[in-house]
Amino acid sequence: MKHFAILLLALASAPTFAREPDSWLHAPTTNINAAEIVSSIPSDRVFEIPASLLDTALVQLRTSSIVPLQDYQVDSLSRGHFSCPSSTHPYLVRAVYENGGTGGYNLQQVDSALWVSHSSLGASSGKHHSGLLVCLALQPSQVFVTTSGAM
Repeated sequence: MKHFAILLLALASAPTFAREPDSWLHAPTTNINAAEIVSSIPSDRVFEIPASLLDTALVQLRTSSIVPLQDYQVDSLSRGHFSCPSSTHPYLVRAVYENGGTGGYNLQQVDSALWVSHSSLGASSGKHHSGLLVCLALQPSQVFVTTSGAM
């Protein structure tokens, strides 16, 4: 009984940590209507970093939501399975998903910003960081990252 009381006292006095919001999520500060969307980024200009190389990408994305890349870096992060057309430049971009098995990314240019959203079906398994290789004509002024799901 004495050990049980000590355990209860230890648990009661242990600090509780509030879950901090995900710093990678960055929703647009205003509602975006269809007129503000300049274009959707075609799916052949987007490549999700494979799980085996994700740690390398996440290190690069630690302090910035978008990182300009050289062609050799694209080859390394895609294992040679992705390249950008000559009219575009490669970027590594932050992405977040909740249920990777049923969802997909949608990338849109909104004025001079890039909006990376992931939508999925089913229960959320939590928020997970990922990285995308994206071919863009110009570097965005900012990157919005959102995720959503439906049950």
